[in-house]
Formats: sequence, C-alpha cells, structure tokens
Amino acid sequence: GMIGNNSCGAHSVMAGKTVENIERLDVLTATGARFWVGPTDDAAYAEHLAAGGERARIVKGLRELAERYADDIRAGFPK
Repeated sequence: GMIGNNSCGAHSVMAGKTVENIERLDVLTATGARFWVGPTDDAAYAEHLAAGGERARIVKGLRELAERYADDIRAGFPK
C-alpha cells in the first residue's frame, strides 16, 4: 500500500520527500472503503470511529501507532 511510500524522484530536491509534504491522505482499501485522513482532533476521531468498519479500525490503528511512537516521531521529524 501507500503507507511507507517515501517517493524521492527527480523533484525531491525542489519539493522535498513525500513524507515532508503530505497534509492528508485519501485512503481506498481493497474492499472499497474510501475516506480522508489528516490532522485529527477529538471530534474528527469520533467521526471516524462512528463510521465503523474498516475506516474505524484503520484510523484507530493509526492513532495507536502515533501514540506509541510519539517521542520518536517528535525527535526525528522535521519541524
């Protein structure tokens, strides 16, 4: 899938790597679930969970990853 894709083509010198420029993702799963994820406050998170199914499972998993690795992310990610 697209998670982990850090495309660094010829334009990376000009625009930077993909990971440095993404503001939100349009997620499309193999089963056809489609939704946007990006900066997620408590209200947006509740909306994702209320949608149920794959959307809720994926967004919950993303939040758990972010919380588990928050210190590493802050230490290693550009300002």
